[in-house]
Amino acid sequence: MKKIIFALLFACTALMADVVQRDRTVLRTGPGAWYPALVELSKGANVKVINKGDRWIEVSSGKDRGFIAAKSLETKANSKNNDIFAQMGMQTTSVSVSQSAVSASIKGFAERFSKRLESDLNTIQHIEEMGFDNKTYALFKKNTIKNKELKKLRRVIHMPRAKKNHSFTFQEEGSGLAVAAKLGSMGLYRNAFLEEYVNLVGTFVAEQSQGYDINFRFLILDQDGVNGYACPGGIIFITRGALEMMRSEAELACFLGHEISHVVYRHGMKEMEERKEMIIADGAFEEMSRTVGESEKIAKVSEELDDIALASYETIFEGRLGDYEEEADEMGLLYAVRSGYDPHAMATLLNRMGTGHSMTNSEHYSPAQNKLRISRLNKYLKQKRWKSKHYRLHGERFSKMAKRL
Repeated sequence: MKKIIFALLFACTALMADVVQRDRTVLRTGPGAWYPALVELSKGANVKVINKGDRWIEVSSGKDRGFIAAKSLETKANSKNNDIFAQMGMQTTSVSVSQSAVSASIKGFAERFSKRLESDLNTIQHIEEMGFDNKTYALFKKNTIKNKELKKLRRVIHMPRAKKNHSFTFQEEGSGLAVAAKLGSMGLYRNAFLEEYVNLVGTFVAEQSQGYDINFRFLILDQDGVNGYACPGGIIFITRGALEMMRSEAELACFLGHEISHVVYRHGMKEMEERKEMIIADGAFEEMSRTVGESEKIAKVSEELDDIALASYETIFEGRLGDYEEEADEMGLLYAVRSGYDPHAMATLLNRMGTGHSMTNSEHYSPAQNKLRISRLNKYLKQKRWKSKHYRLHGERFSKMAKRL
């Protein structure tokens, strides 16, 4: 009898499903944000855990099987959520949405707003087509640092939890894509080899951050000045001038780590958080997937969403608060050092930039700001006392890339 009871309990436990705790949880084909997305799961969706890792969990949801971020199953205190997917989760309809429907909706909003800003819509298409082969990425990581060394760095260099652990809302990601289209209108540097290289470095650094589950994309702007821009949803720009100024891959890693931190910590998003309106999913998501603005209810808030996106663009293009920049500097170093890069490389880059006065039109990279940032970064590095034989510059690999500029 005991054996029967035990068997029944075991069977019941095996059949129990975990509950997704975050809206817009992406089910991917592999354990990484760079893998293709299958579907998006809303908060409340049931999934069956197959294999549990520290950051990625293999699960099945209905007929789909793939990987979700471990944080997606972490229970958090209830909070108000105005995202469309949160509204869908309250309904009796399906709690999974095809990735094609999600992409169509976000693209629809982004294209409509882009017309208002007279943006380059080709940038949106380019971003949608971006990606790299997983074998290429695996080889890049293997040549960057040994896996056992990377695991040791993750273990000994602790990372604070991000202030907010939820996914980007539909409004935020749509605004981010629209802003990226506007920034892209300044002119993209079309070089497939360089773009892939920057994406490999950026993705690797982002993988060591709290935003490891964000599908970051990195683009190069054909601009002489030194600058970087981070858009909601994980679209990041670096200028050609910034790449020309660098001398090592570690400098690039620290630079991109700074921009990655802006995305992870949602810097500049407070205005959007306070002003965003609720888009009600009235029975079916298909309304949204056709084009934003067709539904009468959606039309009522479209003007407000335009204002939100405009505010987001102005914040990204004109610069963020000093406190955000200081936090991004520190977290950028943390992400880079957890990836095995020399954290002193950022100060080296800023020192090099500080020798001129016309290398950038960005106040954040002006000689006066560089001097202040170098002082703060050196103080931060002294406090952390990061010393390891694992830290590398990868100057030779970067030099080979720089010859393509």
